[in-house]
Amino acid sequence: MQIITYHSKNAKPEWSWVGYIVLTNGDYLGIMFRDSTEDAVRAKAEQFWQDNYKPVGDVANEAISSHHLAGKIWIKNTVTGEKRRILPDQVAELGSDWVRGGPRS
Repeated sequence: MQIITYHSKNAKPEWSWVGYIVLTNGDYLGIMFRDSTEDAVRAKAEQFWQDNYKPVGDVANEAISSHHLAGKIWIKNTVTGEKRRILPDQVAELGSDWVRGGPRS
């Protein structure tokens, strides 16, 4: 993983530095990071990488999940009407007021 940064004198001061992540295979990750200093941009990119990717051998370019909602189901609280997306094994932890439902239920 490599972090590429750029500086612009024309941008707003709080966004004068921009950076993005390039994977070891040369692909661009598709997410830009902006801040007022190069160090802050690098810190944001590194934090994003640590939070969202796991090491696989010597190469850390495999996503933990291809989508943040992968494997989750809709549930609805019968009392309050609140809706959530959770993993199926978490349903029992919420109690009997929660039932399986959809986004339009």
